[in-house]
This record gives sequence, structure tokens and C-alpha cells, in this order.
Amino acid sequence: MFRSRTASSLRRAIGLAFATTILASGLASAATPAGDVLDAEVSFRDETSTAVLAVYPFGDGNETKLGYLRVKGPAVSAMQSYFEAGQAVRWKVVVLVSDTKNGPYTVDSATAWKTMSTDKVGAPEKFKIRNVDFKGRSKQVYVRVVSKLQWLGEAGGVMAKAQHTYTSYGLAESTGLNPSFGMETATKQGAAPNRYTF
Repeated sequence: MFRSRTASSLRRAIGLAFATTILASGLASAATPAGDVLDAEVSFRDETSTAVLAVYPFGDGNETKLGYLRVKGPAVSAMQSYFEAGQAVRWKVVVLVSDTKNGPYTVDSATAWKTMSTDKVGAPEKFKIRNVDFKGRSKQVYVRVVSKLQWLGEAGGVMAKAQHTYTSYGLAESTGLNPSFGMETATKQGAAPNRYTF
């Protein structure tokens, strides 16, 4: 699949450097099923700003409960080692919950996959912002969000995977409209609470 040993080594080095950048801002892993470092560009878009908003109905100073999460779509390119010019990449969001901020966290829900065509050249393609519903409950829990990516082969098989757990969560109130990124009132590190008073 790789054109040459030299090209393969270069792509691995670039991939490792990029993976290190991701790890600096969150918890991420990226590799092919064979264990090779992913030779594609990936950004979960939280390197310099918040990529997840926890959205709560307007509480007018009273406690309000988490309604849904807004997640920026990752920016991705096709794998350089893929034999075609373009490649299908799919993305899903997994919501985790825990009774304590430090965990352990368990899966609460997961979205369906969304698939997008990507290229090897030019700027990486961006998935659109996704609203992810949260199952309401009365007790206090803490919420984390994980993005999962899969690079698909021509026949639909998975050629590579990447996973990222977000560590920064913006908290925003809503009166019915989706709040924009940058409109958060507070930012929580590690997890978002399902109950909050603004």
C-alpha cells in the first residue's frame, strides 16, 4: 500500500508529530488496524478554542439541566497511502457519563455515523457542527464527549481509526436558538455537569 519505505517513514513521522499535537489539547489516539500511525491530517478543532458546548435551557438564575451538546465537526483529509484521490471518512459522537468527575465513565448514548468525501490535497474537509441530545436525569452526573473517525476503503472496510476525548466544555444557556461557539458563559475542564446554575 505504501509507495516506498522512505515515503512511508516520512508519513509516519508527520503523523506522529500531529498526534502529539492532538494529545496536548485532549485525549486522542489514531492508527491503522496494523498499528501504523495514521497518514492523514486530522484536527478535532479544540487545539486553540472550545469545540464542545453544553447547552442548557434558560434558567433565569435558577438551576437548569443539560439539554444537548453542540460539537464542532472534525477537519480531516484522505489518507496519503490510499490508492484513490478521494476517500470516504465517517464520524460519530459518543456521550459518556459518570457519577463523579473523575470517573469511571460509561457510554450513555451514541449518534449514527455521518460520512463525508475527503481529498489528499488542499485544506482538510470539515464535518458540520452536530447537535447531540442528552438524556435528562434528576441526579447529578458529569458528561464527557468522544469523537470517533473511520477512514473507509473502496469496498467499505475500515482502513484507519481515530478517537478523541474532549477535555474542555463551554457552558451556554439557550432560549430556543442554538448558541454559537464563543457564547459560552463558563468553561469546565474535564467534564460538563448535567445540572448548573448560571
